[in-house]
Amino acid sequence: MPAFDTDSWELLELSVKKLWRAQQAIGSIFFGLIVLLPEFILSREVPKWPIPFGLIAGTIFLLYLGIGQLFIGKKFENFRFLLGEDDLSVASGIFWKQWRFISRNRVQHVDITAGPIARALGIVQVSIFVGGMAAAAATIPGLTQSRGEELRHKLVKDRKPQIPPPDETPAPPPTAPPAFPGEPPVE
Repeated sequence: MPAFDTDSWELLELSVKKLWRAQQAIGSIFFGLIVLLPEFILSREVPKWPIPFGLIAGTIFLLYLGIGQLFIGKKFENFRFLLGEDDLSVASGIFWKQWRFISRNRVQHVDITAGPIARALGIVQVSIFVGGMAAAAATIPGLTQSRGEELRHKLVKDRKPQIPPPDETPAPPPTAPPAFPGEPPVE
């Protein structure tokens, strides 16, 4: 797959790194707590358990937290987007690179969301939906509220209405054929 030159594409807001760090730390805490339960059961059931209680869960918590925090900077550097005349381009990924190109004509709707931490940091996430897909075709996290609204407006402003213009009258519906020969058609 060819690599695309994304150096001139837009970056996310720097505060999204704080959001990702907080989310990753919360995930690490939950992961450590999940490991703590089996460790507790093992320490009670196995006679003369040689490992102090909490050491395994604490180690896993610290490893998960440390490795996750290391990759946040790379994730930020690699996430870029570009709104062109005909499409929205989104590039992301650390190990597996992903480039998405979404035709502006296919954009069905755009959602702007922000959780409590994101709101405190003043950033939103923009999700772009296209026809025929239940999930978002692309998601751009870490934009300011005004930039998210501007992007949403630009993506949906050029849509052509699906209803006919008022000067044209719609064609009458076709009449159903008669159920039996010799009867008048059903209206």
